[in-house]
Amino acid sequence: MASIQRPARETGIRHLGPGIEFNLISAIFEFLPDGLAFIDPNLVIRAANKVFAQQVRRPLASTVDHPVEEVIPGWTEQIGPIYRQVQETGRPFQGDAEPFVFREQPERGVTYWECTVFPVYEPDGGFEGHLLVHREVTERVRGDRECDDLRAEA
Repeated sequence: MASIQRPARETGIRHLGPGIEFNLISAIFEFLPDGLAFIDPNLVIRAANKVFAQQVRRPLASTVDHPVEEVIPGWTEQIGPIYRQVQETGRPFQGDAEPFVFREQPERGVTYWECTVFPVYEPDGGFEGHLLVHREVTERVRGDRECDDLRAEA
């Protein structure tokens, strides 16, 4: 598959310098209340935060530098098409309450996730991977359904 080139875009980020850039990224990974993972083009998780590890119920050390399919069995068939779409189009994906089943955690049943997948590019514009930001919204979805059921009964 040909690598898509980064579309032109404007950001408020200017050349911060390597130290500041690293500190900024570290702070985002540490303090963002959502799960965050950087997944390379070979679908290996190269960086993740503690929230992501908690969401997939694995220690952080057995998450980073592991194939995403190893960390989340069934991921390729359930989420893989979204990643291919982002890589092929160069456009982010914003999902709202997407259902997901953790194959190795059947006790969880169907869970629901809001996820955003961003393409990440090298300075020369080549595709470098995906940034995944997600939060579990299962309780919200269940609560919304309960409210809908109560309204239907009234």
